[in-house]
Amino acid sequence: MQANTTSPRLRASDIAFWTVAVFGVVLLVLLFLSFALEARTPASAPATGAATGGRIAYFEFGTDADTLWLAAAADPSDRKAAFTVAHAPEFGVVPSISPFGGEVAYTALSPENPAPGPDSPADLWAASLSGDTAPRLIAGGVDLLVAPAWSPDAKRVVYRRSGTEGYSLVEMPADGGAERVLASTPSGQALFPVGFTPDGATFYHVALSDEGSHLFALDIASGEQTLVAQLSDGLTRDWALSPDGSQLAFLALTYTPDAVNSRAYVVDLADGAIDPVSDLAVSAFGPVWDANGALVVGTLSREGEGSFVKLQDGVTSQVLGPDSGFDVPLTFLPGGAYLVRAFEGASAATPGRATLALIDTNGERHVITSSDATLVGWSAP
Repeated sequence: MQANTTSPRLRASDIAFWTVAVFGVVLLVLLFLSFALEARTPASAPATGAATGGRIAYFEFGTDADTLWLAAAADPSDRKAAFTVAHAPEFGVVPSISPFGGEVAYTALSPENPAPGPDSPADLWAASLSGDTAPRLIAGGVDLLVAPAWSPDAKRVVYRRSGTEGYSLVEMPADGGAERVLASTPSGQALFPVGFTPDGATFYHVALSDEGSHLFALDIASGEQTLVAQLSDGLTRDWALSPDGSQLAFLALTYTPDAVNSRAYVVDLADGAIDPVSDLAVSAFGPVWDANGALVVGTLSREGEGSFVKLQDGVTSQVLGPDSGFDVPLTFLPGGAYLVRAFEGASAATPGRATLALIDTNGERHVITSSDATLVGWSAP
């Protein structure tokens, strides 16, 4: 799943089933943290030092339909509904915002599906965040749990399909047209889209198998695929390209019968060199890049202390987290404020209640929504 991936609402049994089906191994809740951790918290006071001009877009989950809301960063109570998406009971949408913030692409299970499941074929839709036009169908038979990836010019969308014969990453014009298969693998080797370079010439994706996690680069013009690096002997997730396209941050997972842990790394895409960002002794979440190329990773110690690790210009620093609980960084807003999924608990196994929150440039925390919500991103004005 890419830097911007969120989730439908699944039971723990559904998570375990899908994990086994895709990877052939059983991981604990940490592997799909965003699939399981939901919460409700009280509203907050208006934020200061937050971005202006655009709005925070998020889907509010409903049992049979999700609603897209646009909220002002300076005052989250100032919000308006753009549109509502009907879906199969208990399975919300999986969205990805366009590079210019004007549209959202999302996967959804049809409400007419008689027996919905996490591996049921979904539809891929695109819609204006303004809600002034009806959502349009881009493709059918796509994988629900893998968020689509936009090209830098917002003219193309990449999504994943899977079947008994394996996996494929498919590109389609956002306005409709002919499909193009970018990459495919046999059953037992799962593919995940990572994203395009800023010029749109190269597309990165990751293949996961029993042999580890491998990062590939695809030349869009020629279709030639090259191996960039083996990211890990095991599983990786939350891959995030830097703004200039020169680095990739990701989480590598280690697991035992009793525990799962994640560590943050950065790979140099020019030479394939991989360096750790977080320590082995903590669990890492995120990672997220800001517009200036600084990387922020959320961490949680074994003692239940949350914090942020920041990497900028090769220098690593640590920033204290909340007084209690821990944060999963989601995205930065223009001006330096950022959004997090904030958990009240002291461990990933017992995360407690959660909320979508904004941390402004003064370090003050503000609740965006106390409902069960999935972040879309920062919308255009």
